[in-house]
Amino acid sequence: MTESVLCRKIYGMRMYVAFSVMSVVCLSMLGCQKSDTITVDTSREISESRIVTKKRPADKEEKTKLGIKFTRITKVHEYDSAPAFSPDGTKIAYASYQNDAQNIWIIDSEGKEEPKRITHTATLDNRPTWSADGKSIIFSSTKLNDNAGSKLYIVNSNGTNLRQLDKGVDGYSPSCSPLDEQIVFVSQNNLRIIKGVDDKEPNYITTKGYQDYPCWMDNAKKVLFFCDDDLHLININERSTTRLTDTAWNSFPSVSFKTNKIAFVSNRGGNYDLWVMSGDGTNLVQITNDKYNELYPCFSSDGSKIAFQSDKSGNFDIWVVELPENI
Repeated sequence: MTESVLCRKIYGMRMYVAFSVMSVVCLSMLGCQKSDTITVDTSREISESRIVTKKRPADKEEKTKLGIKFTRITKVHEYDSAPAFSPDGTKIAYASYQNDAQNIWIIDSEGKEEPKRITHTATLDNRPTWSADGKSIIFSSTKLNDNAGSKLYIVNSNGTNLRQLDKGVDGYSPSCSPLDEQIVFVSQNNLRIIKGVDDKEPNYITTKGYQDYPCWMDNAKKVLFFCDDDLHLININERSTTRLTDTAWNSFPSVSFKTNKIAFVSNRGGNYDLWVMSGDGTNLVQITNDKYNELYPCFSSDGSKIAFQSDKSGNFDIWVVELPENI
């Protein structure tokens, strides 16, 4: 089973949680090779109720012997996914599947306040990304029981002024540049870029194969993305590509512009764990190492934290890890 099939099943099926876990487990059967890396042992048994219809206990934190602290941010629903830090690091936008629909929500980055629902449509909204000024959120949305492709939408961070971007373009997995108004996204399995929300002529930067999960890198001169089970980097102007990983399966990249670090998910250690590496693909550090599944990491703007999706609690919730300065 390919990575694209996994994500489409996770995204589109009614029994969201069950199929998500089953898909990830099936992928783990692909096997992997171990490499010379620094491993941070973050295994820890979590004992708590898996009843999703009741409010769970307040803050749930884990701390490793090396001082890496994990904090569970969302605690109520079955499937919360695709977290995205706001530019100032105080909020996290994410997608939450509830009542046969998936909408965009916002919560404070410490998980101390009640989350606020931003979209209220009977659709499957996914992969939110913040505009550089923090005033808007761009995301992809698919109509329920509709074979039409995903479209890109924008909404103010307070939930007002929801509108569709270029209506003639299918698009998903958007990523806003933290430096300007550019947006890279996926359309018909390839990467496209628009110069801003009002741009009606998106340009392709790839034209062959299957690419997904793009994010900006190197002062918005390059785009990091998933292709052929690995992470690749493309120079926008030169259209030249570099392969950064070549072991097992690696996906869901996120880049810190401040530290030039890359967070991603890999099964090279046997499970779908969170890893961090330098911008050139060296200095790998394993952040999680347990039986659970991590997906969709996202760096905070200062590079000190990573928000991610994990089923540590029995459901897929949003977690945040605080990184030591030496990682």
